[in-house]
Amino acid sequence: RDDLEDRYYRLSKLLFKKDLNEKLLVPIGIDDKKEKCFVDLSEISTMLIGGETGSGKSVLIDSIIVSLLLKNTPDNLKFVFIDPKKIELFEYDGIPHIIDSYFDTGDWKNKIILIKEIIDKRIELLSGICVSNIKKYNDVSTDKLSQVIIVIDEAYDMIHDKEFIELVRCIGSVGVNVGVHLIISTNLCVKKEFDKELLSLFSYILTFDLSNSEQSRYMNLKGAEFLKTCGEAMVKVRGEGVAKIQAPYVSDKEINNIVEFIKNENSAINV
Repeated sequence: RDDLEDRYYRLSKLLFKKDLNEKLLVPIGIDDKKEKCFVDLSEISTMLIGGETGSGKSVLIDSIIVSLLLKNTPDNLKFVFIDPKKIELFEYDGIPHIIDSYFDTGDWKNKIILIKEIIDKRIELLSGICVSNIKKYNDVSTDKLSQVIIVIDEAYDMIHDKEFIELVRCIGSVGVNVGVHLIISTNLCVKKEFDKELLSLFSYILTFDLSNSEQSRYMNLKGAEFLKTCGEAMVKVRGEGVAKIQAPYVSDKEINNIVEFIKNENSAINV
């Protein structure tokens, strides 16, 4: 993957250009006007990343994860990682930010149960002190709640499942308020896989190269079938228009260095 480096914008060029206090603000790329594009995950509950295999989905997910790790401690940010194909996200195994992960063992349906339990518990906590969202809860409570980012890489095998669709619906409804956010990627976005109701649950839809015009039309992202590889993507924001961007790049070496630093720092703290 490192041989693609020269054809991407480096993630390091996009990081820290915004206020570091914006803990969930992440760069997603540069648009045709050379403007830097950011997403504030604290304001959205669901993001869908589509595209063909090798088009850049996992690279973008890595960029999002790394930018979050660089700005958040394990106290204020937690991850739930699900990788049904067991080929991505391994490099993050062992970091203290992880609540739970499905890499090589377990059943992803158990992770859905875990996530629902987290949401239900948080709804109960918020209602118990009569506040409407996690920010207000943390303002008045000594027991702070962390933001939870659920990352599902290659969700194709899950999107048929009724429990999974119900989870997307639940997070789309209450995720921002309770501090639970969902990012999923899938390599196919055709009509039989995603109905219109499911698509409407995603605040952000970002797609890299799609295989044909039928998929692009169905996703309401006309022209996505003409995108090149190496990180070109179309972004649709709920209630807004469509933009074309070049996604950022972070190398495997950079990821490994950051992960090792975080593990070492955590070990030092726990000694």
